[in-house]
Amino acid sequence: MESYKKIILKTINEFEGGSLLHTVANDAGGTTRYGISQRAYPKIDLTKITQDEAIEIYKQDYYDKLKLEQVLNDSLRWKIFDIAVNMGVSRACKIVQEAIGVPVDGLIGSVTLTAINYSDAELLLKKIEKLQVYHYATICRANEVQYKFLKGWNRRAFSKWS
Repeated sequence: MESYKKIILKTINEFEGGSLLHTVANDAGGTTRYGISQRAYPKIDLTKITQDEAIEIYKQDYYDKLKLEQVLNDSLRWKIFDIAVNMGVSRACKIVQEAIGVPVDGLIGSVTLTAINYSDAELLLKKIEKLQVYHYATICRANEVQYKFLKGWNRRAFSKWS
């Protein structure tokens, strides 16, 4: 199995509800299946989407946009991908850029990729986790209804690639 599929499947199965079609009250994504939301993909019939189709969406709209094939460390590759699925590609880029101390523009380019690949992966992961948790807390402070997601979001922030 290609490495991108393993990364995508970990996120789908651990945090995005797998193949279940579901709607969670107050979830900004609305109805989802494989983590693909009706709000983000209104032309897709979620009752018919297959796992392979979902993987292709994630590869095209997240994995490839983040240039993750160029990230050498599997743990960092997965963490960046998972944040993008949860918070969006631009926010994931900004979190990583802030954590590694490069200019924050929300785009993965050569400067960001070089900094990621030359960083101490464990230290960078800890910095990313801290910024993730801070972002989740900021969401909750701005909208109390979101507190119901905080425990799961924090579990996600501290989850490791294995």
